Amino acid sequence: VEANDNCPSEVVELVKSQHDVANDWDADGERLRELGGSPWSWIRLTVAQNPFAPEDVLMRLATDELFKVRLGVGKNPNSSARVLGVLAEESDKEIQSIVVEHPNTTEEILHQLFFSCKYEIQKRDNLPVSILERFFREAATDKPWEHQYLNLLLEQENTPTWILAEFANNVDIEELTAKAIDSQESSPVIENLETFLGYETDFLTDIAKHPQISADILENLTQYPTSQLKFDIAENSKTPEELRISLLQELSVNSKVHI
Repeated sequence: VEANDNCPSEVVELVKSQHDVANDWDADGERLRELGGSPWSWIRLTVAQNPFAPEDVLMRLATDELFKVRLGVGKNPNSSARVLGVLAEESDKEIQSIVVEHPNTTEEILHQLFFSCKYEIQKRDNLPVSILERFFREAATDKPWEHQYLNLLLEQENTPTWILAEFANNVDIEELTAKAIDSQESSPVIENLETFLGYETDFLTDIAKHPQISADILENLTQYPTSQLKFDIAENSKTPEELRISLLQELSVNSKVHI
């Protein structure tokens, strides 16, 4: 438009000057409110992207007719939970995903978008306990090592102790041993059965290191016959001293060289 000789230069200058204000982090709030209602989408988008735009302006722009303006609000680091709640009502998956990733998104909004943005929610750190419990119950199984969200739940710091107990207390070691034997027979290069059993029970070592682990769960984990797991239990500060000494004495004579 600017290159078109028929475009009045004063119009170009007006748009440029408004854009400069909309893009200014020190701009006056009233001026941003005015520009948030601009007929030019480029100006409204720039206001939507300004991290110091007033909440009421972002709230209005969250329902803008243009997708890119609403998306700009969703990516604005200063968008409040109230503004994000408006955007969460969108049916567009891209905007929903942006809302899920936003640091100001609340637990309530995550529940609202749980089914439509499950994959995106899994990528967040420090998920609320209620969301983690929802993941656990959705894929509940009597074989915890096959749980669909096992890795997610063991990687998240807020996973409650009762879920860790469910994983630790319901392990069929005979089934996993049989599975390890099958793996050993198909890979004759490695003859040590414990190595294969360690692969199948690797999630137990993650449980033993989890910040929400309890002493009772740690003690229960000692029943499983892998030396790496027992060493991880011995290293955990929550392990009772008597149990720690017992495990170290056992591992000093009945384990691999590196342990």
